[in-house]
Amino acid sequence: MKKTIFLACILGLAAAALAEDKGGRKTDEDAIRKLWSDYTVAFNMRIPKNMSAIWAEDGDLTNFQGRSAKGRAALETLFADEQATVLKDTRMIMVVPNIRFLKGDLAMADGDATVAGMFSHDGKPLVPQKLIVTSILAKKGGKWSVLAVRQSLPG
Repeated sequence: MKKTIFLACILGLAAAALAEDKGGRKTDEDAIRKLWSDYTVAFNMRIPKNMSAIWAEDGDLTNFQGRSAKGRAALETLFADEQATVLKDTRMIMVVPNIRFLKGDLAMADGDATVAGMFSHDGKPLVPQKLIVTSILAKKGGKWSVLAVRQSLPG
């Protein structure tokens, strides 16, 4: 009888811990998706400062055209340059279908983005681009931020 009660207590505690973790992870998933939603809004409104704000201070990006920047200030400069030139008439839609929690407060998120209205560097219009956006994020002080992003074209 004592073993049964002990086992029931252990199973109950384990179930409660799992439920709490799932609830916490759901909250983290929502926060990460909101982060990318905020980025998309800033992208479509042409606000490079808000675009770069989702990155960690030392975060980095390599976009699908091979351009890179490291650090929030450099990211803001890159975004401002692209928003004034090749991305000046674009609209983006992005969804984040998959988030995987790695270790502790680290996560990897897969984003699917479509960017319409782009022009090449020589001014020719491009067909809408579908992009794969892979990001690594960290939670620090209760807040998620982007550590690294790699964009690529599918296929």
